[in-house]
Amino acid sequence: MQKRNNFQSASRMMFTPQHGNGEINKEKSVTVPDQAMSMREILERYRKGEPLEIGHNPAYDEFDDAPDLTKMSWEERADLLDQVKLTRKVAEEKLEAMRSKERTKETETDPPEEREKPGDEAPAS
Repeated sequence: MQKRNNFQSASRMMFTPQHGNGEINKEKSVTVPDQAMSMREILERYRKGEPLEIGHNPAYDEFDDAPDLTKMSWEERADLLDQVKLTRKVAEEKLEAMRSKERTKETETDPPEEREKPGDEAPAS
């Protein structure tokens, strides 16, 4: 018996978005036209030792105040790690509280016949 290949050619595929309207960009585009290099050009420049001039170092304004770990002692790094863990724990607790509140709100708005009745249990998997 021969296996059936589920591959479809690209010409037969249609993209249909599944969720939402996608990303909306309101910022000015910083793309420079005609700056793309082919793989052949990139490899040729690399072979010759020429600068590749690809990629960039993005600047994130929100992280300007991040501490420089290379200038910190081990004790300072350990303290920072503890602080980050605590901040993460608090954030996760807030997120869980928000999710719980949302679940409660959804349950309250469901019609009574759709709510689980006491004694109804989900089938074991």
